[in-house]
Amino acid sequence: DDEAGEETGIFTEWAVVQLDRATGVPIKKKNIKVSEKAVFTIGRNKSCDFVLEGATPEDYASRKHLGVGRDENGYFAKPFPRPDNSKALTYIEGQLIVDSFDLVDRQVILLGKIPIAFVRNEDLRKDLKFNPGTDKRDQESFERDYENTMAFSRNSGAQNNGSNGFTR
Repeated sequence: DDEAGEETGIFTEWAVVQLDRATGVPIKKKNIKVSEKAVFTIGRNKSCDFVLEGATPEDYASRKHLGVGRDENGYFAKPFPRPDNSKALTYIEGQLIVDSFDLVDRQVILLGKIPIAFVRNEDLRKDLKFNPGTDKRDQESFERDYENTMAFSRNSGAQNNGSNGFTR
């Protein structure tokens, strides 16, 4: 409930769901808990707040792939930089995302080849089903996108300085 959230400084208005790649049926769900100063992490690493089920490096899903934060403009997500300063491969409607984006209810997002969606908690029902999309990428397109994110990072002067600052 909102009042309790404001008192504790912890907000849980959204949930993340991992989708079955073929059917779009949610296979895993977790409430997103963030505060004004904390980030909710999604990725393959067991230390993430939401660990991607069955994801491997071959899926182009990073150990620490996506972060969810909250600021005065609302909830947003952003791909994390990888150790080589490229961005984790993240797609919305076939477009490679290298910057922050607002959460949109039920919008399917690909973390590499792994489909997820963000859902407003009041909308979450057991019969929820998504269209995982028809964006079937081949290995060459993933490799090209990876190289493009490397070039973007170099050209924008992006640095992975280990800072915990998570902003848009």
